[in-house]
Amino acid sequence: MTTTLVCGRGESLKTYVNYLDSKIDYIYLVNEFDKFISQDSNLLEFFKKKSSEGTKIILLINAEMKGLNRYLLSNININEVFSTRLRYTEEKVWWREHYDANRFLKTLNVIVKPQPESMSQHMNKVGNSLHVALIHAVIENKSKNVHVIGKDFYESFYFLDEDDNWSSSRWPNENTPKTQNRLKKEFTEIVKSFPSVNFTISTQSSYNCNLQNCEVIKV
Repeated sequence: MTTTLVCGRGESLKTYVNYLDSKIDYIYLVNEFDKFISQDSNLLEFFKKKSSEGTKIILLINAEMKGLNRYLLSNININEVFSTRLRYTEEKVWWREHYDANRFLKTLNVIVKPQPESMSQHMNKVGNSLHVALIHAVIENKSKNVHVIGKDFYESFYFLDEDDNWSSSRWPNENTPKTQNRLKKEFTEIVKSFPSVNFTISTQSSYNCNLQNCEVIKV
């Protein structure tokens, strides 16, 4: 069965060490990881090790398109780069917003692909980049075991940010119980939508899930 590791940027990303010897088919990096691999050589070596073992590494970037640069590509073998958006249409929904797929074509020889249309029926469940990665892993790569780390629902610091220099407290619209609860509900709805998929989330948050196909590990 296909196994995927989805990496968010929360403090629980540190649990990547639990997957050093695990067979992983796909790793998703959600948004900016260039700072992390420059500050944590062990994290960088983890990604390199998995790539050498045959793991395909996929980068998802949001509308700001930050984190995709020469430093990242020269250090990690990124197999594909996707936007969190689908193909642009005139629909008034965030996942159809316009983005420049060719923004990095001349400088990095990379096309940022839109999310596939097969995901459109599920996009109303999400409002967060990592949730897009979950659906992509299940729909496109047929993942049956999805492990999630670095998803702390804005209840903790970002990885390597114990001094809170650029963490969730600087994003007051996200760092609220209303948003935290919305993201938890969305995560649960995604898990519920795919009952044949096993989800495991290691999180430094208060998130709980009573569904049989979801294991929550508090770290």
